[in-house]
Amino acid sequence: MTETIESGPFIVGKEAMKEFVLGSNGSRNWRSGLFTLTNTKAGTHKTFTVQRKDSETPMWFVRYLGGDNNACPDNYYYLGLIKGFAGDPVFKGTTASPGDGTSMFVAFNWFFNDVLMGSRKVPEALAMNHEGYCSRCGRLLTVGASVSRGFGPKCYGNMQ
Repeated sequence: MTETIESGPFIVGKEAMKEFVLGSNGSRNWRSGLFTLTNTKAGTHKTFTVQRKDSETPMWFVRYLGGDNNACPDNYYYLGLIKGFAGDPVFKGTTASPGDGTSMFVAFNWFFNDVLMGSRKVPEALAMNHEGYCSRCGRLLTVGASVSRGFGPKCYGNMQ
């Protein structure tokens, strides 16, 4: 599912990426669903967090890192909304959202709609890594198997 590469835990493969992105359980921990996409050819990266509204509703809020301090939840700004599972689009927000023209919206929209939910293959130049926190609950991962998976043992067991 994941592979550890020198700089950290990378999520490898379309299904593992989709599982991580949609893995949040509605936890109020801002670190749940936190990941970075890197274009290894261009050397650029973008950091996002995707959090489920609650455990009953198939709706996720997408935010992007827009400030200098990646450890501060105030530096993550609303980008859009994911509704449902079957290829539904990411909708841009009406307030505080940067709109379609920004690189963050374009990057996430392409990644989610075209790659994860669409027929496009994951490009070789795309790397996705999580930040060492469980995608489901946001707790710090400390055990090797959990870090590799991107989910703690309890959260991973609840998903099976």
